[in-house]
Amino acid sequence: VRCPRDHEGVQRRRHHPGDQWDDSGVLGICELVMYEVPSTNFVLMGDWDTSPEPLGKVVIRMVPNPFCLYGQGWQEGTRDMLQALAQEDAVGKRVCDIGTGTGILAIAAAKLGASHLAATDLSLEVIPLAQKNFSVNGINLQIERATVPASPGSGYDLVLANLGDEMVLEEHEAWLQAHCRGRLLHSSLSPEARLNRQPHDPLHPNRHVMRFMQEISDTVTAARIGPVVGQVGMVTVRERHPSWR
Repeated sequence: VRCPRDHEGVQRRRHHPGDQWDDSGVLGICELVMYEVPSTNFVLMGDWDTSPEPLGKVVIRMVPNPFCLYGQGWQEGTRDMLQALAQEDAVGKRVCDIGTGTGILAIAAAKLGASHLAATDLSLEVIPLAQKNFSVNGINLQIERATVPASPGSGYDLVLANLGDEMVLEEHEAWLQAHCRGRLLHSSLSPEARLNRQPHDPLHPNRHVMRFMQEISDTVTAARIGPVVGQVGMVTVRERHPSWR
């Protein structure tokens, strides 16, 4: 597992006794001490940190994360999701976090006043980690081992999906149309990452074709999933499609 030694906004980070950094920056367990998410009131702190919590901030406690690179808040996708979520009115809303990972987004939604939470994930490795994070933040929520909730009830005002690829959303188009009654916030590949999937040579005969196919894909996604109403870094904000009932 690789974890950056220094990252903008991360005040301190330590590791378990006995674990040592090597020259490549490999670390077994990563413990976040404090990270202020830019342009938000969110502050992430280690669950063991006894230092005073910053006044006027929304504090999210995180247990040591053996996966280090994912769901800790300073990574681009998760950070952008937190920034996008901070701009939403979550008070009294029903929120679903698809692919919850460490649970950080569901916890953030709860801290912002969501009245109902649902969280899903398929990984048997990360679900216990997320459950611990829910517990240290005083949230009573059982993660459903699935891609999307099997019993969504009356639907959700806000759906969060930090999945990194819109193809997953397209696979659950019918579920989103039926149960997303408000907004969808999802991370997607950055333009640079999309280009990395394409031939590197700008003169490659297939490059313009692949660009055209990507434009078609974006158009289809807007029609099937919902129109784009905002963009926060890697995060796309979509509104419930007018044709959905």
